[in-house]
Amino acid sequence: MTSNVRQAMFGEQPVKVTCAQCGDVTTRAQPVPGLLSYLLGGLLCAFGCICGCCLIPCMCCQSVQDVDHNCPKCMALLGRYKRI
Repeated sequence: MTSNVRQAMFGEQPVKVTCAQCGDVTTRAQPVPGLLSYLLGGLLCAFGCICGCCLIPCMCCQSVQDVDHNCPKCMALLGRYKRI
């Protein structure tokens, strides 16, 4: 992560940042399972949804997943938006 990229600016949508290798780019935002996804899956499992339903937050619900921001050219991880 470059020193001129601040964590607070990352969100759910792609943002314009400066990659150390490629210069000015618009990030590629990709949802990835994070702590909130795992907690919700654990809660579903605890309430009896054990037939694969507990995987829904990690696989299907992008609104509860963290978001990785990568450089579209060199694929370097520039930042991460964490829900929790």
